[in-house]
Amino acid sequence: MTDTATAPAPVKTNDKAKWEVRLRGEKVITHPDDPDYGFYRIPRGDTFATVAYWYEKDGTLRCRIDGKDADERAALEWWTWACERPISYELFKQVGAGEPWPDLGVMLSNSKLAVGDNTLDGIRDAIENLKRDALRVVTEAEATVKAGAIPTADKADYAANLANALGALQKRADKARLDEKRPFLDDAAKVDVKWKPVLAAADIYTALKAKAVKPYLDEMQRRKDARVAAARAAAEAAMRTGSEQQQEAAREALVEAEAAPVTAGTVGRSVGLRGQKTAVIEDIAKVFEFFKDAPDVIEVLQKKANAAVRTGIVVPGTRVEGGKKAT
Repeated sequence: MTDTATAPAPVKTNDKAKWEVRLRGEKVITHPDDPDYGFYRIPRGDTFATVAYWYEKDGTLRCRIDGKDADERAALEWWTWACERPISYELFKQVGAGEPWPDLGVMLSNSKLAVGDNTLDGIRDAIENLKRDALRVVTEAEATVKAGAIPTADKADYAANLANALGALQKRADKARLDEKRPFLDDAAKVDVKWKPVLAAADIYTALKAKAVKPYLDEMQRRKDARVAAARAAAEAAMRTGSEQQQEAAREALVEAEAAPVTAGTVGRSVGLRGQKTAVIEDIAKVFEFFKDAPDVIEVLQKKANAAVRTGIVVPGTRVEGGKKAT
């Protein structure tokens, strides 16, 4: 008979390779029940705890969290968190010796710069301090991605903390701006309240034009149109059969009829009828072809297409790009 007994699993060793690959931000095949040697960190409230994984000579898994030994159950539970956040041995030793996490420490020191100081200078200084670091992080991240890798978890955590701190400072700056502007807005509102009744009382002018002046102007326009039509007919007849003197008189009469104003009012600006043309769409496709390159039309179509995509509808003539946004 052929011996089909399964060979014993190889004893796990302290191979640094995967941990070092993770430190470079490169992808590593990870098994949830098979931790790799290395140094990591895991979330712990508003900070992190250091984690170390290693193996004894007989292959027994060892784990230490914040300097305290953890049993195998806890080691396996935290591994899926830890593997995403590798740290250098130097950083592991520094934090283990009592030094603060560099990213959290930087966040704290910068955020304290403007605590209780909502002046323009105070908030500006805090933002500028963070902005310099943010530009460096962005440049490094772009280079990492361009090289085909991704930022490590600790660098992503640092960038997220930096983004949150800048976002919070921006909100504080906007609130300070509004607070500084508030007295002017309140004064402006008081002026509006004072003048509103006066303005409202004068609104009757629109009713005067619509109800009392327009009917008169409409009738005067009808009569003018009739006079112009009669003068034009007389001028055309004179051109055919009249003498030169009659033709000149007919032309003058037509010009006079056309020039007669249709207005009301004797003081200040006269009120008259003014043309207001509107377009009636008869062929929407031709209208769209005419306006298709207008920026505001493109903006409206883009918003509608985005809204459709978010509901699962793909608009013909578009393609779906992107995925999730870091917020």
